[in-house]
Amino acid sequence: MSLDPATREAASGRIASGRLASLVPRDEGSVWRGADTFAVVTVWFLFLVQQLAVSLSRPKEFVPITEGGYDVPGWAGAVTTATNAGVLLLAVVLGLRWLRRGTSWDGWVLLLVALAPWVVVVARLVVLDRTPGPTALVYPAVVLAVWCARPRLTVAEVVGHLTVATAGVSVLLGILAPTAGVYARAAGAELEKPIGPFGVLAGVMLSGNDLGLVLAIGAASVWTIRRAVVRWAGLVLVLVAVVWSASRTALLALAVVALLALALRLVRTSCRPGPFGRDLAAVLAGAALAVLGLVMVLAPLLVRVPTALNNRGRLWAFAIERFGEDPLLGAGADVFKVIATTGQNLGGHATHAHNLAAQVLVSGGVLLVVALGALLVLAALRAVRHSANGWDWPVLFLAGFLVLAALEVPLVMTDRLRQYPYVLVPLLVVLLAQPAAARSSSSSAAE
Repeated sequence: MSLDPATREAASGRIASGRLASLVPRDEGSVWRGADTFAVVTVWFLFLVQQLAVSLSRPKEFVPITEGGYDVPGWAGAVTTATNAGVLLLAVVLGLRWLRRGTSWDGWVLLLVALAPWVVVVARLVVLDRTPGPTALVYPAVVLAVWCARPRLTVAEVVGHLTVATAGVSVLLGILAPTAGVYARAAGAELEKPIGPFGVLAGVMLSGNDLGLVLAIGAASVWTIRRAVVRWAGLVLVLVAVVWSASRTALLALAVVALLALALRLVRTSCRPGPFGRDLAAVLAGAALAVLGLVMVLAPLLVRVPTALNNRGRLWAFAIERFGEDPLLGAGADVFKVIATTGQNLGGHATHAHNLAAQVLVSGGVLLVVALGALLVLAALRAVRHSANGWDWPVLFLAGFLVLAALEVPLVMTDRLRQYPYVLVPLLVVLLAQPAAARSSSSSAAE
């Protein structure tokens, strides 16, 4: 049953100015039915299987990039190849479904926006004669699958459940199979400092920072779970896993997201019901995202001490210097892997720039800045629009993303595929999700 525009607007006003704002709309049917849920769950399951295979195939220990990074046994490599192929198959299946249903081309501009950064990254590597392998096809496959599925904003609740499941599996792995789930304190891993006596939980990821990143970004989705018992138990489990992961950046992201959620709630509850409260919340949401984005961009430009922030200053100085050598096109997405094989290597931890802005500048230059910037700015604008309707999940998700992007690199187009279910998929939902009325019109037209 769909609501007419006037009823929906009134409902939005009650939600936005009531005692507790909703994070996503609640009038779009069962969240567990639909192609978007199928896409989100399938991508998560395939990468979970992949990471479990990698985790069980070898001890979780630090391997410097200067020594070639992680190698896995043949059987784990076969699982990785099969699951990556599964993502490509998912895109084909949903693409054929889209063609068969005769769904309109609405949103094709947003599809191009989502694909543009990948095109820039891959084209640059091809020009440099460092063509990426087949894994580079996973990013466009995920984008196409989600676009063809026509995601609802309510699918954020599914992402929340999957985030809780990831935390649960990781904690169980740390308890039942420590060699697979707990990061070993090997030589060279001094930057991984445990909080407490139980080591650093890596779970299904490669390191504690990895696990903390995906759980911190997914935490806002956990808030959208409707059943209070599941929601609160899930939040506690995620917090336990993040603390055990010893990721200080992830803890910072959780704190910022919680403070922003509280601020948005206070704005709405302190204002009278009506458009003023919604508009003020939207202004606050937009300002918060703008500030966090500015911090991410300015951090590598303002930090001058090489050893600052666990040696990030040195990586940022390198990124800016290499950007100056080719400011338009950059040095390629694999620049840190290339430099690790030379006498100028930056150390075993230098797998990336540890800042999204610095990574984009050094790897793709101004061209990639424009492409990825357009994607993130459009996502932010749509998130603020949703916040004006009382639906704050998109803003909270992007806030966590930007905090982590200031000190890590949460989004890469050709590798780090394990992060896609928690970073790329929700980002695409924010970018592509249609209002309920538009979805109803599209469905009617298709029928």
